[in-house]
Amino acid sequence: MKQKKKFREVVRNTLYNVFFGGTGYDTEYEQGTPFPVAAIFSAIVTTVLVLALIFSFIEISALSSDIADMKKEIVMLNSREGKLRDDLNHKYPHAALMQAIEDMGFTEDGGQTVIVPEEQVPSE
Repeated sequence: MKQKKKFREVVRNTLYNVFFGGTGYDTEYEQGTPFPVAAIFSAIVTTVLVLALIFSFIEISALSSDIADMKKEIVMLNSREGKLRDDLNHKYPHAALMQAIEDMGFTEDGGQTVIVPEEQVPSE
């Protein structure tokens, strides 16, 4: 039991001395506590890491909004593509296309009718 108390006291004193400078040290200049370098250094490092984390979250947020904008644009372009395809397919009615094809001389079985004017027909 006494060893546990002594161990706790040693750990507590060591941490206190490292982070808060301890008490009653004799220095060459005067009797006082040393400057708590470890506490200040760790505070500076912690501040830098927290700022880096905040800036990382800001950058991730900006990238996420850019991705969302691009997804919206893709959806808009896909719908526009569909509309343009429908407009192209329905620009000329099917019956008008078939009539134009027949007027050109094409037949339904894939053949072609050629009409030669009478003045170009050779005489026998």
